[in-house]
Amino acid sequence: MCSTPFVVFRRFFDNWRWQDVPFYLRTGKRLSQQASEIAIQFRSVPHQSIPSEATLDWQPFRLTISIHPDEGIVLRFQAKHPGAKMHLRSVEMKFNYRDTFVGRSPEA
Repeated sequence: MCSTPFVVFRRFFDNWRWQDVPFYLRTGKRLSQQASEIAIQFRSVPHQSIPSEATLDWQPFRLTISIHPDEGIVLRFQAKHPGAKMHLRSVEMKFNYRDTFVGRSPEA
């Protein structure tokens, strides 16, 4: 009997649209919080059109869709820091139902 309460699966879909794209399912019991979300991490392009010194702390673009319990969407991407120098940093755009709409969402 396995005592690990956490499992991760990595699967690939055999079609042209999702070729070589890993899908991860993470689940477990007795975790500190219950959450359901989809995270899509975009691939980097094979060449950069900006100087390499501007991308020292480059992080991949990621779209996270939170389904339960805190419904919302977060898009993480790189943005140019204001000023004359070319320096990019990771920023997030966030949308949260609870913060945007008054009242509770109905249960499914």
